[in-house]
Amino acid sequence: MRQLEPKELTLMQTVLVAKQFNNSNKKKLETAIYARKSSEDKTATSIETQITDCKSLISNYPNLLNLQDCHIYKDEAKSGMFTDNRDGLTKMMKEVKNGNIDVIVLYHHERLTRNIGDFDNIKKELEQYKVFLIFGNVYYENSNMGEFYSNLCFAMAQFEARTAATKTAQTLHLRAQSGKSAGGRAPYGLKCIGKQFDIEPNEAPAIKLLFDLAVKKTPYQEIITTLTANGYLTRSGEPFKQSTISDMLRNWKYAGIYVYCRKDKNGNPVNRKKRRVLLGEQAEVRNDNTVLRAIVSKKLFLEVQDLLDEREIGRNKQNAHPEYILSGIIECECGKKVFGETTKSKRGKKEYRYYVCSDSRRKNGCKVKKINAEHLENTVKKVIHREVNAFLKAGKLSGNSLTNLLSKHKDQLNQLNRRVQDLERENKRLSKKYCLATEDLAQALQKTITDNVSIIKVLNRKQKSLNNYINYLNGLGNGNPIISDTQLFNDITITRKLIRAFIKTIIVKDDKIEIQLHN
Repeated sequence: MRQLEPKELTLMQTVLVAKQFNNSNKKKLETAIYARKSSEDKTATSIETQITDCKSLISNYPNLLNLQDCHIYKDEAKSGMFTDNRDGLTKMMKEVKNGNIDVIVLYHHERLTRNIGDFDNIKKELEQYKVFLIFGNVYYENSNMGEFYSNLCFAMAQFEARTAATKTAQTLHLRAQSGKSAGGRAPYGLKCIGKQFDIEPNEAPAIKLLFDLAVKKTPYQEIITTLTANGYLTRSGEPFKQSTISDMLRNWKYAGIYVYCRKDKNGNPVNRKKRRVLLGEQAEVRNDNTVLRAIVSKKLFLEVQDLLDEREIGRNKQNAHPEYILSGIIECECGKKVFGETTKSKRGKKEYRYYVCSDSRRKNGCKVKKINAEHLENTVKKVIHREVNAFLKAGKLSGNSLTNLLSKHKDQLNQLNRRVQDLERENKRLSKKYCLATEDLAQALQKTITDNVSIIKVLNRKQKSLNNYINYLNGLGNGNPIISDTQLFNDITITRKLIRAFIKTIIVKDDKIEIQLHN
């Protein structure tokens, strides 16, 4: 670990003095440590060593830096190419936004990220909150040359990570083609024999029973009950979950076929996020030599797949019904969530919508009766209608304020506007660099620019939606002192937002409905 440069120390001391002016109790800069290690990189320094060395650096400046144990963040077995699945990094950035961290120390710059675009975003966010970033291996000067050098280092780190990932992917692909497993645990019902799979005698009967029940169109909950009654539990000793049952019924290994880089019917990768394909898409590989013995026949497996496809189509049709605008904020008196359910008349000509306790379908489950969706939604709308008109008449709401609501959403819109402007400026800057960059760096810059354009498009849609909502709220206070329910609920998206702005929760009981407003 290096010693801090005089420039770094001077800047941090200046910031400390400025913060002491506003807070006389502040004696030192609150410091955090971030450590990360990838599961693929066996040679990287361990998490414990990273933290120990960072503590050593911090201890060299006892009058300036203060470290609390709660500000040590780590991500074990997490790739440096991505930031969206790192809990440690997410928690640390949340503390940064809350103003609880002034300095972040890392063992090596690659521990933060191996993606130049992510580094740029993190650096900007830290600069916004005036947080210093200290790497134990290198100092990036705050100048044009320093910025160029840092971008070059992170571009090289990104190139190395992608090269290694590509080589690994190619190796696994060849292994799958040769009839060997590309890695991972054996699923329930099978066991690993070297680089292949074979039947696990104690678990395979559960898989046979599972498919026998599924081909008879047995509901998932009944399948789980039957498996449990026969003594079949997960490897952790728990009853199976519906999501687990669904995944097991889609697993080709049970039919004796090993599938690597599985694609759906449209040719899109299944578990794309899990695989994190970095450079292009690999072809799907199917091999019947990797699984030594099948548990179920291919005929039975394919029959079940057809039934699952039919179920998914049916679910998509159900989702096409009118939206359940209260989903997510209703609770049953038993404590379980309440969800929307659509049923049809005997002849299928008429549909009925209800809100039903999620525990009602279980054996000996909740006995609270389902409630007509239209009746409940109209009741809630009447409450909101009353609250809004009370504000228009008297300038106040019992439990909420239209003025505060407007201010909140205007702040959100301003944040979106600034984010879009920052991304547009960044793309202009990267475009200038692109013209002078080497081939490898140009590819990295091009990807960042493309990613930024995609983000800007998403943000623009959010801006438009938020603008419409703000204009709508403004209109409530500029018209007549009384507004009709038709005017208030003429858009389903705005209706959902209004409901969540006013209603904290709705508790459904057999004899009454309790509607709790936000304070």
